[in-house]
Amino acid sequence: MQYVDPTKETFAAFRENDREGPIHMLNLVRFRENAAY
Repeated sequence: MQYVDPTKETFAAFRENDREGPIHMLNLVRFRENAAY
């Protein structure tokens, strides 16, 4: 599974971007059909 792990520089550039409106995020985490304890 791939994940996002931005560097300090990448996150700073993202934070400084003057975009209008909200940021939309989609969580695509998959869970087991039955819990495994």
